[in-house]
Amino acid sequence: MDDIPEDLRHNLCMRLSRVKDGGKAHQWILRNERLTKLIMAVV
Repeated sequence: MDDIPEDLRHNLCMRLSRVKDGGKAHQWILRNERLTKLIMAVV
């Protein structure tokens, strides 16, 4: 993720937050500790 500019990481987080799948994507992200840490580093 360090190779991806912060603005693109932020955009990815925003897109993920808008996924309408009944919360499945959000649960998957929250269960993935590494991905959660990377996202929180952007927020």
